[in-house]
Amino acid sequence: MSAFAVDAQAQDGPKQDTTVLQPSQSFRDDMVKITADDLPAAVRSTLQGAQYEGWESANIYRNQTGEIYAVEIMGDDRQVKTYKFDPTGKPIRDE
Repeated sequence: MSAFAVDAQAQDGPKQDTTVLQPSQSFRDDMVKITADDLPAAVRSTLQGAQYEGWESANIYRNQTGEIYAVEIMGDDRQVKTYKFDPTGKPIRDE
């Protein structure tokens, strides 16, 4: 019986890891796509920085409550970079 209990515990481990990854993989599921005109002025001002070049043609999202804005910018290396901001234009770091 104890061998079965050890095996069952080992199977539970990976399921928890998958669950932890889901929110970051599906952040857009909780977001609404918006246009650049829908961004708060403070966020648009922050996006004028050189590191956000090309944001005008990016995919832009906000969460349901308007507390988080996400901008997906395609870089020169063809990699998409996602930047998140609060309504005051302050960058939000993923933890």
